[in-house]
Amino acid sequence: YTEHFYRKLVSQQKMLVHYPGINMKYFDEIKKIQRKQDNFIKIGYIGSLSKEKGIILLLDTFKKISLKKNIRLYIYGHGKIMTEKFIKESASNDKRILFFGKYDHKDIKNILSSIDILIVPSIWEEAYGLVILEALAANVTIIASDTGGISERIIDGYNGFLFNKGDVTHLKEKIEYVSNNYSTIQKSLNFKMSQVDIKKDIEKLLKVYNYIIKSQNCDFFNYKFDEDIKLISSFLNKDFKTIREKLFVDFLNPGFDIKKSWNKFAPKNKEEIQKYYSSTESFIISLTAIYKTYDRFIWRKKAVEIFLKFNVNTILDFGGGVGYDTEYFFKFFGATLYELPSLTAKFAKFRFKRLNLDIPVITSLKEELFDAIYCTEVLEHLVDPQQTLKLFHKYLKKNGVLIVTHSFELVGEEYPSHLQQKAELIKNFILIVENFGFKFLNHEKVPGNKFYIFKKL
Repeated sequence: YTEHFYRKLVSQQKMLVHYPGINMKYFDEIKKIQRKQDNFIKIGYIGSLSKEKGIILLLDTFKKISLKKNIRLYIYGHGKIMTEKFIKESASNDKRILFFGKYDHKDIKNILSSIDILIVPSIWEEAYGLVILEALAANVTIIASDTGGISERIIDGYNGFLFNKGDVTHLKEKIEYVSNNYSTIQKSLNFKMSQVDIKKDIEKLLKVYNYIIKSQNCDFFNYKFDEDIKLISSFLNKDFKTIREKLFVDFLNPGFDIKKSWNKFAPKNKEEIQKYYSSTESFIISLTAIYKTYDRFIWRKKAVEIFLKFNVNTILDFGGGVGYDTEYFFKFFGATLYELPSLTAKFAKFRFKRLNLDIPVITSLKEELFDAIYCTEVLEHLVDPQQTLKLFHKYLKKNGVLIVTHSFELVGEEYPSHLQQKAELIKNFILIVENFGFKFLNHEKVPGNKFYIFKKL
């Protein structure tokens, strides 16, 4: 999030995101502490008593929850005298709310062991949210505001829950849902997700400092892409410097290598277009640069949250390129990458093997059916996108989910020219997809594009 925030002020190659770790051994001890079994759910707030941290929002929400609900709100922290006084007075008539005042960080073990649910209701853009990592490490269920760096740590329904920033109604719904189903939810959440041990954190930080000292500058491009460049160099049998230069140009000008190779190849018919896609190495370069951006991380995370809502188990990443999306999906589901027979598909297989990832890469569709298909920025590259939509229906299970984008209108003159020939599809895109046996559910905005979400009928 911070990198995204500062990208207009500082060039991307001069920024490196470092996620601080925590003492996992310390928090492992909390798990061993037997939580006091009461006949009510204990909700905790840990932080300064300031408006931007969302404490007033939380109190307003809590007051709307029925007194019949067996829940308590424990507030740990302090603030400015007038703010703290106002907050205490506003909650004085509700005996379910308890203030514990200022705390020392050494008390965090006892605090986290005393609550069942942690609420992080921030209404400003949190850069990180260390208390979230601490709660995850202590196996405390989290309900947090979907804002800033918080939403990088929490995947809604997988390792915690998110609510719309500043939305009292949505927060109330989340609190009631989690408290009503606490035992089941507590067993199902993946608390290990996003945990970083402080020892690994220190090792990584030392590596960064050594890199800066050795290179005598803060250009982190090589640091970020070093392993990728080595993989591509090895696969294409080209020297590191050549690949580094190509990738750097694409990093600054997304899609540059594809545009350049397309104009050089200059295919004139369907057969030549297919030959270009199967033989070019440009997609390996361009997709590596694009898929490692913060925007694409948000795409992947949003897709996972959507799939989780539909209880998806298996995903086909259609046109998944070099496999960064597939690799991310593989953490949560059974994921398969589909690509046209091409250098790109061969590189994806090569890359997964080097990373010891048992992810299938297929170049033809057979009999397997999937719970979901993910197809982003692919349709505009196809000679017959409608035929592909028809295939999606065939290879999805009943009630299967389809996430798709169309980017026909984003294609410029310098890009593969045949992509513009299908631009008329956007006029009736939803209707066209529904004609192949799908029901349009809704769309979700992602950076620079929009997910269209369909369900197979």
